[in-house]
Amino acid sequence: MPVANFALADVPAKIHPAAAVRGRKIHQAVLEASRRKAEPARHDALFDGALESAQRAVDVFIEPDVLGVVGIGLVALTMTSSLAGLAIGALPHRLANAGEIAERDALRLGIAAGAFGAAVAFGAAALRTPEWAGAPAVGPLGAYVPVLAVAIDPIAGFITRLAVLGSLFAFVQVWTAGWTRGRALGGIAIAAAGFLSAGAPPGIHLGGWALAGLVSAAGLLAAFVTLLRADLTMVPLTLGTMMAIGVLAGGAQRPFPGALAGSILAAIVLGVVSWWWFRALRRARAGVALV
Repeated sequence: MPVANFALADVPAKIHPAAAVRGRKIHQAVLEASRRKAEPARHDALFDGALESAQRAVDVFIEPDVLGVVGIGLVALTMTSSLAGLAIGALPHRLANAGEIAERDALRLGIAAGAFGAAVAFGAAALRTPEWAGAPAVGPLGAYVPVLAVAIDPIAGFITRLAVLGSLFAFVQVWTAGWTRGRALGGIAIAAAGFLSAGAPPGIHLGGWALAGLVSAAGLLAAFVTLLRADLTMVPLTLGTMMAIGVLAGGAQRPFPGALAGSILAAIVLGVVSWWWFRALRRARAGVALV
């Protein structure tokens, strides 16, 4: 085709005007016909490529290994949600006779308690983890959408912690009759939960791990005695603030592309979820008190 174009371009129009005009028309007709034939072929190639990619994605998803992992994850999530739901569902009845403060004050104090808890958690982590054990959190890279994994992953942990700490604080509040008797046993129970939250030691050096556990235990007990026992509906706000700060701190290190965006989205989700649970517990407590 370029040869024909070159030949027609070299034909002097003043020598053979009729031949030149006819040649240009034939050349344009040939180019138009070639273009019409090439466009369907290009569209067919694009369609076939997209269809092949979709088929590969479906084949990967329906592999037995992938289906098994998805099924196990759904079963585990269902069991965890059911147990957490049972524990959280019992909280309004235990909170009916507990302390209560104004909603606006509870909102501010709950967020402040979360900031205090995040500071305690950072300090405990610095004591527990030696320098050689520090590593960036790149676990979400194994997911299909890492940013979405970062945003959604903290929700299950939030629900589990709310169920555990909410039930523990409500039990201690009832057992101690509003922190007026049996304080020793109640304090030991809360301190033990704080110590165990430090997790397993990262190595053979147990000094830093034990010190981190003591810091966590003291922080949790101080938060309960000085603030949270005044109104236990602040617990969701405290947990949400703690976890949001922790997620943002991890995302700020940018361990992989999209980590910061995912952490910001996770903080927003945690804020919405914690606010919803805060309001839900207050409404449920008010409903139980009216019965």
